[in-house]
Amino acid sequence: MTLFQSGQLGDGLCLRLLARANIGRVGLVHGPLPFIYPVRYGLGDGHLLFGMSIDHVASEIDDAVVALQADGFEEDSGHHWTVLAIGPATTVDPASGGVAWGFGDQRHMFRLRPKMFSGHWLDLAGDPI
Repeated sequence: MTLFQSGQLGDGLCLRLLARANIGRVGLVHGPLPFIYPVRYGLGDGHLLFGMSIDHVASEIDDAVVALQADGFEEDSGHHWTVLAIGPATTVDPASGGVAWGFGDQRHMFRLRPKMFSGHWLDLAGDPI
């Protein structure tokens, strides 16, 4: 499901673009405040896998709806893109299922199952095209 219709990239393209990057930002509500944190992530079976080391924030992610946003640049077209994926995140044991993390020394690992996407191409001025 997409969030916006005007200039919106399709869900499949959003996933393909997310697969080309590995650094993004996870957003969630922590207590009464929004919390945005940079993360390394990977894509596996249509799910986004990411890690975090902040214990008190990680405890609020399990079974919560979170957002992961990433940006990138397509050299062929010369355009930047931005993609937002929103969905429930659950704790994953990195020792189970043969998941190759490569995210450094992260104490907590999560799987985000995207339910909604918002993706846009950006021109050099940063305006949607």
